[in-house]
Amino acid sequence: MSISTTFQTIRAWLAGLFTKEETTMNLTASTTSLLIGATAQLTASVASTYTSSDTSILTVDTAGLVTAVAAGSATITATSTADANDKATVDFTVAALAVTPAQADTPTEQTPLEKLEGLLEKLEIEVSKEVKAAIAYVKALA
Repeated sequence: MSISTTFQTIRAWLAGLFTKEETTMNLTASTTSLLIGATAQLTASVASTYTSSDTSILTVDTAGLVTAVAAGSATITATSTADANDKATVDFTVAALAVTPAQADTPTEQTPLEKLEGLLEKLEIEVSKEVKAAIAYVKALA
């Protein structure tokens, strides 16, 4: 083997030591729009750790389960455990559930006619009770 060939072999071996294989992490989420209290599952293409840009809006556990805490927007970043420079992100939006009070809880004002009809109905019920009581009394005397 010539010195030139030996030098080329050593050079190729050294280059292999310092050449890093490029990897691109993929990160997906089951959904990116959440209501407060809802969750989404992250899936990374490589073993990763997860962080939230704003834990007051979103939290994420070690398994990639994202939980919506408050309304707003936040980003989850996944970082490869093998290479801290290999990262991917997913943006989330969290909305509050709109709650409207039930109509039954809101009192409505009656018109004078509705008030009168209600009073007449009560009067008819009372008169009916009195008539029934009188009939029962007469039957008892007989």
